[in-house]
Amino acid sequence: MRFLTAHDYGCVMIELPEALAEEVRALAFSIPEVDIHHASDGDGDVPDRIHVTVRYGLKCSLEEVQETVEGFGLGEAGLTGLSSFHHDDCAVLKVGVRSESLEKLNRKLAVLPHIDTYPIYKPHITVAYLKHRRDDPYWYREFREKHSWRFEGRSFSFDRVLFSEPSGEKTWIDLWKPNIDYGRLLEMGKRVAVAEIVEMKKMRCRHAIQV
Repeated sequence: MRFLTAHDYGCVMIELPEALAEEVRALAFSIPEVDIHHASDGDGDVPDRIHVTVRYGLKCSLEEVQETVEGFGLGEAGLTGLSSFHHDDCAVLKVGVRSESLEKLNRKLAVLPHIDTYPIYKPHITVAYLKHRRDDPYWYREFREKHSWRFEGRSFSFDRVLFSEPSGEKTWIDLWKPNIDYGRLLEMGKRVAVAEIVEMKKMRCRHAIQV
């Protein structure tokens, strides 16, 4: 997995829970090698990190992103099955994502300096980059019909995002932190433990008296 890869702009993304990410990888690696697009610059193929992009094209610092998303809260997302879209050199096989949380987070990040690479935000999970199948235009539809059931109706939650800087350095940012007084919890735990010990001693005393 690449952790340092230079890009022109920063990107905020969320990663899928590992169990769900493994299912996406399994589908990607089940595609015949002859159908996989290999870019000359090394990008393409199957994504290193199974993720949903929240916003690409950011021209700002880590601190600015942290301040913008701080306190956003827990997010929810649902999956809508497989689909594809086409670039000049390849086709992108993806899992559709429906999420008010992601749309809200995308708009929240729009206040930061950025460029828009797509006019409308449509969250998705890239499965693989494929060669064009101009000789078999129904291939994509048949693939979707065969495998969409794996993801339709699935959902997941997220409580942090990953910010990838133009340098390629990546940093996790929490969206939500539980409001827990750990000192108070520890004190309560001690009191419960003491109460249980006292009760056990009482039970032993009663048992000894009965005997």
